[in-house]
Amino acid sequence: MSPARAIPSLLPLLLLAACTVEVDGAPKPAYLDESEPNDDPAYAPWFGVLSPGTQLAIAGNVQQYGPDEFDGFAFTAHGPCTIELALEAPDPWTDLDLCVHDPVTGETLVCYDGVANPEYGAVSFADAQRDLQVVVYSSHGDGSYVLRVTVHAGYSALAAPPLSAPTAKARAWAARSAPAAVDGAP
Repeated sequence: MSPARAIPSLLPLLLLAACTVEVDGAPKPAYLDESEPNDDPAYAPWFGVLSPGTQLAIAGNVQQYGPDEFDGFAFTAHGPCTIELALEAPDPWTDLDLCVHDPVTGETLVCYDGVANPEYGAVSFADAQRDLQVVVYSSHGDGSYVLRVTVHAGYSALAAPPLSAPTAKARAWAARSAPAAVDGAP
């Protein structure tokens, strides 16, 4: 790959490496845009390592029905840490939700699927390194959003409420990452 082609592909990682910048003495999160394809667990772009102190904001768009139903973002949590998520849709009539998914096991760890705008949630990891995907989808309407991610030091057992049952959309995302049956095996 030529250096001219490598620089644009490394730009999101270089921006994430900075994670926060100081503006008038207050940290300002790195601001990134989602890009397609990211509608499938296999295509969720890796946005880097989330360690305590990381702040970032990702802008994107999803549709309730249609070709852009999901936006997935892959991260590696450097723990123990608690990841705080805030998903805001500018359109008050659009209901966007988010889930945290384990790409290794295919399990949906937690979903925040209320009608709040912004939708808030947090998930904690005691592991030193843990891969995860944050998935944004629409329960009602099409629209743009900003997903804010803030990482705090330490594990909190109270960060995420127990997951009763993943929503149909969360199950659809997880099913895309499930291993396919081979030769008729279940």
